[in-house]
Amino acid sequence: MNSSIAIKTLKLIVSVGLFALAVYLLDWRGVVDAMSRLSPWTFVLAVLIIMLEFPLYALRWHMLVQDITPLSFRANTRRYFLAVFFNNFTPAQIGGDVYRFFSLRAHSDNKLALVSRLIQERLLGLIGILCFFLLCLTWAMANDRFPEHTEIGFIYIGGLIFTSLIGLSVMPQVLKVLAGTTLVTNWKLASQCVDLGRQALDFKTAHRFGVLLLFSFLSAFGWTFAILIIAWDVGSNISFSVLGLLSTAVEIIRLIPVTVQGIGVREPTFAYFFEILGFRAEQGFVIGTFAYLALSIATVLAGVLGRVIADDPVVADDAN
Repeated sequence: MNSSIAIKTLKLIVSVGLFALAVYLLDWRGVVDAMSRLSPWTFVLAVLIIMLEFPLYALRWHMLVQDITPLSFRANTRRYFLAVFFNNFTPAQIGGDVYRFFSLRAHSDNKLALVSRLIQERLLGLIGILCFFLLCLTWAMANDRFPEHTEIGFIYIGGLIFTSLIGLSVMPQVLKVLAGTTLVTNWKLASQCVDLGRQALDFKTAHRFGVLLLFSFLSAFGWTFAILIIAWDVGSNISFSVLGLLSTAVEIIRLIPVTVQGIGVREPTFAYFFEILGFRAEQGFVIGTFAYLALSIATVLAGVLGRVIADDPVVADDAN
């Protein structure tokens, strides 16, 4: 327990330190000017746009688990909204996964399948933002102008992402081969891990995979648009495609568990990307700060809605 508290305290110190360092290095007048331009109504609109993503995610989650649990869409939505709230307080946003597992295990006979669905949802989110990055990169390369060194960097990242997606596409075949090896068949833990991986990568049909992945695209689009209206309001003329590149890159970077929920990493990263792309770093810092503030408020409101949404009658009776 003491080590856990120490780690959390250290992460908090790192978050505050990095955030303070970014503020110190930036031009305060530029930061204040950008903040003064942001309308409260624009901020509220950004929160509402982000909240529209949660029902889409809840529907995706219901589609993933409806074959292994008897719960209704309403009950699964309640659990998903509460999970979004719990993600606020755990590293790598794992708290929501833990909550959903324990809240659903009494209603599922296959615990391994339940874990595989949680992994599957993570994979869909990852694949979605990686594909969204490639889409934004393609559009930005055709319609936007980058500094040469930045363009080469984004192309390199795009190549790594494309290679990673190819690797994921062949992983089911790799796991199938591994499942037949003597090492795996004779080692129970290895066999369970391979089986878990195969289940997590099994999306049944291409059509089902496409529908599930569509939710990730819509969410990435909504998140980027929420940031874009904040950017417009503070006076930045950054395009949607370029902002899509930045928002997906920051989403991946902020998962590195060295700070509290990425605070102190995500805001300076926005400022850095804005500067190397020829925009004002102070605007990038303010845009990143208020975008993630809007996200935090939206997740808290999701938790409130999760408490309000009624559970299935049988489940509620069992709880009583």
